[in-house]
This record gives sequence, structure tokens and C-alpha cells, in this order.
Amino acid sequence: MISKKQILITGGAGFIGSNLALELSKSCEVYCLDNFYKPESRNNIKALENENVSIIDCDLRDNNKVLDIIQQHNFDSIFHFGAQVAMTKSIEDPILDFETNVLGTLNILNSMIENKSKSKLINISSNKVYGDLSWDNLEEQQTRYNSIDFRDGYNEEINLEFSGPYGCSKGSAEQYVLDYNKTFGLDTISLRLSTVFGMNQFFTFDQGWIGWFVNEYVKFSNNEINEINILGDGKQVRDILFIEDLVNLFKKMVNKDFSSLTQNYFNVGGGIKNSISIIELLHFLGDYFQSSRKLKIRNNDWRVGDQKFYVSKLDNINKNFDWLPKVEMKAGIIKYLNWINSAKELN
Repeated sequence: MISKKQILITGGAGFIGSNLALELSKSCEVYCLDNFYKPESRNNIKALENENVSIIDCDLRDNNKVLDIIQQHNFDSIFHFGAQVAMTKSIEDPILDFETNVLGTLNILNSMIENKSKSKLINISSNKVYGDLSWDNLEEQQTRYNSIDFRDGYNEEINLEFSGPYGCSKGSAEQYVLDYNKTFGLDTISLRLSTVFGMNQFFTFDQGWIGWFVNEYVKFSNNEINEINILGDGKQVRDILFIEDLVNLFKKMVNKDFSSLTQNYFNVGGGIKNSISIIELLHFLGDYFQSSRKLKIRNNDWRVGDQKFYVSKLDNINKNFDWLPKVEMKAGIIKYLNWINSAKELN
């Protein structure tokens, strides 16, 4: 009898982790490690337990507990999603941000070394490692910004620029992940994610901007005096990736021999075809809900370090994993809208 692969997912009760766990549980033995710092992650526990996913309540800053978990199992792959991911909170409490993102990552890496682990480590980083990209030459259009020199998006060779506590912590953690591959021979890769959205994403002001503006739009449509507040002018652009496409990429990684990779750091997102600005999202929602009301927008100061344009160029991730997004942006948003409606009905 062939034993199932054991998979560890840190931050496994969160948005991305829970989606991956539910899919991998069909063929693997899955363990989700989470400290439930984000209360909404508890909403996913029942669904995970129903699919026999093991829940481990653990803070990545607890080195001894992390070491015990690595020692007690023979994980084939470790997906490292556990992190402090809010830019605003990183500014409010940069020490917590550092301890969670950098020290927590080091605890995993050093536990792998001490246990002589053969696990593959897939680290989740961020496009924020590139800074605010203010050096780029942008053109301003009616509803969005575009890059003149990088019309198809940015590849991995543009300069790193860790700015803000969050960018510094995620960038530092990634550098340890990449270096431990060179120095200690660990099987590690790092993914610089752009915007991901979809089912199980219980959006907040600090993250999940697609869901946040969907919720704001619904409030606006039901309230004559409500305004939609935007940080900046609303023309800032991101490439957005539907969660099903990202999970399909992760499944390929479980079955991939990392020794064949041409590099171990990749930009991952929806690509230029799936890029959208805040204003364009709100216009799409107006069309979708067939609203005849004039949209009320209040522009506020720009968020510190915000990128006016960020789109992932996908050549390298496609070359190494034979992967490109398949879910068209607007179709994905509609799927997400349907999930939000069903989640509200359940509550």
C-alpha cells in the first residue's frame, strides 16, 4: 500500500491555506498549522476537519514547538503561508511584524536543518519586495495607470527595494529562504504573489481589497448617504489571480522535482490580461448589479509605499511549472460574489 504524502501548511486555516488544504486532502495527509491571530480563520476549521485535515494550534515564533512538529512528521512539502500580512499593522507594530515574518520563517528553516529534512519548502513572499516602483515610467489614463516600459508586467530581474516594515520583513524572510538553499542545500523556493482572491477570503480593510470594495459597493447601493473611500486616486493597478488557479499551481509544485528548476524565486499573479484598477472594479460592479445610481467616491491620501502599477510577468513560472492562469478575471469575480452571498446566507 502506497502511503500518502504528508503536507504541512503554515497559516493553514487562512484564506489561501484552507483552499489548498481542502484540495490536497483528497490525495494527501494534510496538517494545517495556525495561531489564529486573524479571528476569521476560525471560520474555516469545520470545513477542514470535515475533510480530515489535522489542525495544529501553534505560533511560528515558538521555536521549540515548531521543531517538535518538524521532527514528528516526514513532510514531503511545507507550504509557508503563516505571516503578518497587513502593511498598516506592520507600521503600528514593526516588532510583531519582524518576529512573525522573519523569526517565524527562520524557525522553520532551522528546524528543517536540525531534523535533516528532505521537505520541499514553498515560501509565500510578496510583490512588496520591489518597493513602491516609483522609478518606473507610467502613463496615466482615465481609469488606470500603465507602465510604458513594462507593458506586460515585471519580471524577477527588476531591483529589489525593501520599503516599509512589511516589505523589509517579507523581503528579509525571502532572502533567508533563498540563501538556505545555497548554504545548506534545502529544497526551497519563494513566490512573490500579487493579489489573490476567491472563496474563504474573509476580507478586511487591511487585506483582500477585491472583497473589501465589493462589500463597500453593496453598502453604497443600500445607503443614500454612503460614500466609497479610496486611498489614492483609485487608478492603481494590480493583476489579480483567482484562488483555484493558484491552488492548481501548488499541486504542480507538490509533484515537481525542484532540482530541475532554472531558478527558485518567481513572480506569481494573474498577469496583464487579468489586471484591474480600483475604479475599473467599481465600474464592473456597477454593470454587474445593473445600478443606475451615480457612484460616490471620496479620495483620501495615498497609502505609504503604495504601488501605482504592479503586474506580474509570468514567463519564468510558466517555463518551470507549465502553468498559467485559466480563470478569466471577471468570471472569477462573479464566482467570488456568489460565494460572498452564500457565506452571508449561512451567517
